[in-house]
Amino acid sequence: MRGFPWPVLTISLLLTLPAFAADWPQWRGPAGTGVSEEKDLPVVWNETRGIAWKCELPQWGTSTPAIWGSSIFLTSHTNDNKLQLVCIGKTEGKIAWTREVGSGEAVRKTPEKRGAQKFHEIQNLASPSPVTDGKTVVVHFGNGDLAAFDFAGKE
Repeated sequence: MRGFPWPVLTISLLLTLPAFAADWPQWRGPAGTGVSEEKDLPVVWNETRGIAWKCELPQWGTSTPAIWGSSIFLTSHTNDNKLQLVCIGKTEGKIAWTREVGSGEAVRKTPEKRGAQKFHEIQNLASPSPVTDGKTVVVHFGNGDLAAFDFAGKE
């Protein structure tokens, strides 16, 4: 899976959200079930169908977006090891702000040397998903960094 275009995949999953999604404040949604109550969602989307907008992400992360009102929050782990919270406007699909929370890298050891430690080969420190109560968005990363921001990006 090396070289897989994660920003494209992640944003593709977000593309139909502006028109349909209710608030999705945490991983697996408001009830923690992973089930959406939305109706009449597109069943097909590609480069020309079922897409409201596209947004190129700064780097990649594998968190589930948190969505509240007109804001989409997700995490990113840059190639120079910066850990970021990214806010995208749900209606226009543009990055509203990006905040650096910390830095770090996931040390990958060979299977013989890591013992009981398991690292999924496609995850990074930006895998944990942001959460929100509609006023504050809280984010943490795989290195333990934790931060809270208001919807304007103020820590």
